[in-house]
Amino acid sequence: MVAGDFNHDVILPLYRGTRMTDTQVRITDNERRFQMARRQAIIIELGAIEDYLGLERSIIPRRKREPPKPEELRDKFVRLTERHTIH
Repeated sequence: MVAGDFNHDVILPLYRGTRMTDTQVRITDNERRFQMARRQAIIIELGAIEDYLGLERSIIPRRKREPPKPEELRDKFVRLTERHTIH
Protein backbone atom coordinates (compact mmCIF):
# COMPACT_ATOMS: atom_id res chain seq x y z
CA MET A 1 0.00 0.00 0.00
CA VAL A 2 1.34 3.44 -0.96
CA ALA A 3 0.88 6.52 1.22
CA GLY A 4 -2.43 8.11 0.31
CA ASP A 5 -3.75 4.85 -1.18
CA PHE A 6 -6.51 4.28 1.35
CA ASN A 7 -9.37 1.86 0.85
CA HIS A 8 -12.05 2.48 3.48
CA ASP A 9 -13.60 -0.93 2.79
CA VAL A 10 -10.43 -2.73 3.88
CA ILE A 11 -9.19 -0.59 6.78
CA LEU A 12 -12.46 -0.34 8.70
CA PRO A 13 -12.14 -1.29 12.36
CA LEU A 14 -14.72 -3.76 13.58
CA TYR A 15 -16.93 -2.28 16.27
CA ARG A 16 -19.52 -4.03 18.39
CA GLY A 17 -22.74 -4.46 16.46
CA THR A 18 -21.16 -4.54 13.00
CA ARG A 19 -21.09 -7.61 10.86
CA MET A 20 -17.94 -8.70 9.11
CA THR A 21 -18.11 -8.60 5.31
CA ASP A 22 -15.76 -9.93 2.65
CA THR A 23 -14.01 -6.58 2.33
CA GLN A 24 -13.34 -6.01 6.06
CA VAL A 25 -10.34 -7.45 7.82
CA ARG A 26 -9.75 -7.85 11.52
CA ILE A 27 -7.32 -5.35 12.97
CA THR A 28 -4.92 -5.98 15.80
CA ASP A 29 -5.11 -4.22 19.16
CA ASN A 30 -2.03 -2.19 18.22
CA GLU A 31 -3.64 -1.07 14.95
CA ARG A 32 -6.83 -0.12 16.77
CA ARG A 33 -4.89 1.88 19.36
CA PHE A 34 -2.96 3.63 16.58
CA GLN A 35 -6.17 4.48 14.69
CA MET A 36 -7.84 5.83 17.84
CA ALA A 37 -4.75 7.92 18.71
CA ARG A 38 -4.63 9.26 15.14
CA ARG A 39 -8.36 10.10 15.30
CA GLN A 40 -7.82 11.98 18.56
CA ALA A 41 -4.88 13.92 17.08
CA ILE A 42 -6.96 14.90 14.04
CA ILE A 43 -9.83 16.10 16.28
CA ILE A 44 -7.37 18.15 18.38
CA GLU A 45 -5.89 19.67 15.22
CA LEU A 46 -9.37 20.49 13.91
CA GLY A 47 -10.17 22.25 17.19
CA ALA A 48 -6.97 24.32 16.95
CA ILE A 49 -7.77 25.34 13.37
CA GLU A 50 -11.33 26.31 14.35
CA ASP A 51 -9.97 28.37 17.29
CA TYR A 52 -7.44 30.07 15.02
CA LEU A 53 -10.13 30.97 12.47
CA GLY A 54 -12.56 32.04 15.19
CA LEU A 55 -15.11 29.40 14.23
CA GLU A 56 -17.52 27.59 16.52
CA ARG A 57 -16.35 24.10 17.41
CA SER A 58 -17.77 21.44 15.11
CA ILE A 59 -16.97 18.63 17.57
CA ILE A 60 -17.82 19.11 21.25
CA PRO A 61 -16.64 16.53 23.82
CA ARG A 62 -19.49 14.78 25.65
CA ARG A 63 -18.33 16.06 29.02
CA LYS A 64 -18.60 19.66 27.78
CA ARG A 65 -21.99 19.34 26.09
CA GLU A 66 -25.06 20.84 27.68
CA PRO A 67 -27.49 18.15 28.87
CA PRO A 68 -30.57 17.88 26.65
CA LYS A 69 -33.76 19.56 27.81
CA PRO A 70 -36.67 17.29 28.82
CA GLU A 71 -38.65 18.39 25.73
CA GLU A 72 -35.76 17.42 23.45
CA LEU A 73 -35.56 13.98 25.07
CA ARG A 74 -39.32 13.51 24.74
CA ASP A 75 -39.26 14.55 21.06
CA LYS A 76 -36.34 12.23 20.33
CA PHE A 77 -38.10 9.34 22.06
CA VAL A 78 -41.27 9.95 20.03
CA ARG A 79 -39.29 10.16 16.78
CA LEU A 80 -37.44 6.92 17.49
CA THR A 81 -40.43 4.94 18.69
CA GLU A 82 -42.97 5.95 16.05
CA ARG A 83 -40.80 4.45 13.29
CA HIS A 84 -40.90 1.00 14.85
CA THR A 85 -44.19 -0.80 15.03
CA ILE A 86 -44.73 -4.16 16.66
CA HIS A 87 -46.48 -6.67 14.41
